[in-house]
Amino acid sequence: MRGIPIFTFMNKLDRDGRDPLDLIAELEEVLGIEGYPMNWPIGMGKELKGLYDRYHKRVALFRADSDETTYLPLDENGDISDDQPLKTNSWYQDARDNIELIEDAGNQFDMDKIASGDQTPVFFGSALANFGVKTFLETYLQFAPQPAAHHTQEDDDVEPTDDQFSGFVFKIQANMDPKHRDRIAFVRICSGMFKHGMDVTLGRTGKTMRLSNVTQFMADTRENVDTAVAGDIIGLYDTGNYQIGDTIYTGKHKLQFEKTATIYARTVCSCFSKERDEAKIVPQGDPTTGSRRGYSTVYLLYDRRLHPWGRWATSI
Repeated sequence: MRGIPIFTFMNKLDRDGRDPLDLIAELEEVLGIEGYPMNWPIGMGKELKGLYDRYHKRVALFRADSDETTYLPLDENGDISDDQPLKTNSWYQDARDNIELIEDAGNQFDMDKIASGDQTPVFFGSALANFGVKTFLETYLQFAPQPAAHHTQEDDDVEPTDDQFSGFVFKIQANMDPKHRDRIAFVRICSGMFKHGMDVTLGRTGKTMRLSNVTQFMADTRENVDTAVAGDIIGLYDTGNYQIGDTIYTGKHKLQFEKTATIYARTVCSCFSKERDEAKIVPQGDPTTGSRRGYSTVYLLYDRRLHPWGRWATSI
């Protein structure tokens, strides 16, 4: 890991799925970090009743016909009041038993481990039903670190409080709008303030760029941005000017942040079996010979039997 906080959201709780204890165990095994459940499902799928929120000491009730969430406070014993029908529900009792097990045998909450990325707070919910999302975001704001200094190739540190605007491109995504063949360069602002229409210098080429069409994204919605500050992420409409790792800045002082890690694509070939209607990919060549422009790579497999010139069968 990169030594940064990791927050986990177990989605699709409104559908039947694996046991939450199994999910936590797999998360710890695959990521190699501790998992600390901040809340716990009360049922799932069609039997979803709510979330037992051990951190905020409350129970969030789920209603499939409403986006509004009702909260029931927990008493000093971690239980809801006797007059609540949920208290006698078997799913609630099962959640209470799991919480007691986690309290006795699970990981202890550790702020230092969360900050270093050695422990991840785990939340459950359903994004589609907008259940548990608000709790996740509100809690994330409590623990998310403030913008930090960024090191440059000139061996300087750029503080988020510096007046000079600066940022770096960490991702490029194409075709985010199904109506247009757009291309967005995502920039993390490291210092200063972005203002709509400002001119910046692209460090790699020295070219002056005007930032007049800038957006921010939240789920499947986007909106134009007039101002943004250090720590914010903005999307620049790109016609091929930007590359991953590029630095943009204002002022006369040249600036270039340290390069980010790059994963290169592997070269593959497609092989077809005469006996079976299947295709396989076989890695070959040097994995460091992939594209250096930071584009995502899609491998297309085709079956020559479908068409004499080949027709795309599937993609990976």
